[in-house]
Amino acid sequence: MINEFPHEGKIRDLEKALSKVIKSNKEEREVLLQILGLCSILAPNEYPGFIN
Repeated sequence: MINEFPHEGKIRDLEKALSKVIKSNKEEREVLLQILGLCSILAPNEYPGFIN
């Protein structure tokens, strides 16, 4: 699902799309996306994550 997300998409759009896949509230999805970003799993090239 994340790989299919357009590069010009906003993080809020991704959070809303996750609501259909993961049973959680908005805050939980935001934390999940933050964790993925810090682990360099979900990070744009211009802003690398913690590991890179």
